[in-house]
Amino acid sequence: MMIFINHNQQQDALVMRFSTGHGLVLFKSVGGGPIRLSVCNPFTGWFHPLPPLRKPRTNPAVGVIEGGPNRFQLYVAGGMSKAASNGAASYEPTLETFDSKSNKWTVIGSMPVEFAVRLTVWTRNESVYSNGVLYWMTSACAYSIMCFEFGSNKWAELSVPMGDTLEFATLVTRGGKLVVVGRVHGGCVVVWEHGDGGEWVMIEKMACELGNRFMNSKCVGIEGCVCSYKEIGSGMMVWRSDEDSEDKWVWNSIEGCN
Repeated sequence: MMIFINHNQQQDALVMRFSTGHGLVLFKSVGGGPIRLSVCNPFTGWFHPLPPLRKPRTNPAVGVIEGGPNRFQLYVAGGMSKAASNGAASYEPTLETFDSKSNKWTVIGSMPVEFAVRLTVWTRNESVYSNGVLYWMTSACAYSIMCFEFGSNKWAELSVPMGDTLEFATLVTRGGKLVVVGRVHGGCVVVWEHGDGGEWVMIEKMACELGNRFMNSKCVGIEGCVCSYKEIGSGMMVWRSDEDSEDKWVWNSIEGCN
């Protein structure tokens, strides 16, 4: 989940809540200079500015992998590198990682330039980690997914079902598997799960009348719950496991607050 706020130590920060419920929030600067990241726990008052990246860059994609309370790894991919004194800025085709235990950044490898472009220009920084792979959704002419596999240190591109016709698409996990939630023309919201064989399987479909009422390109999820809404504070649809059966997921509507 992301919102814009003002913070007295870092202006115009974008907030990304970590997904495992340990209360951590990631601050990302969105000013004109190189990206700076900070992590805080608003419940305890703990605030930790992270050191500068090894390769300064603006507007990269950011990914998160969590390992427990105050234990996490961040990944920064792509972005624009600082322009030389007499030259133009260029895309940065490298991947850096930050480990909360060592408190330092490390450049772990290169990436295809075309992937750096997609992650810089066409991603909303919403990452998902599943089974050793970090995923980002991109939205150029058609939706597609940029993937980094840790075991092989290789990049790949994954197609999105109906990617050239969806009005919006976002990534979540469900039962440890990668899931795409997308809205097709006409308002219906469809959910696809990525199978072990690499195929996409449609597992859920929201009625079009509900999709038209609640959906407007905003969808966030954590393990066990997916929330779809128009604006923060408005009503939303929540897709989560049924109380009587964890294998069955149902849609529930929640009224907004004034």
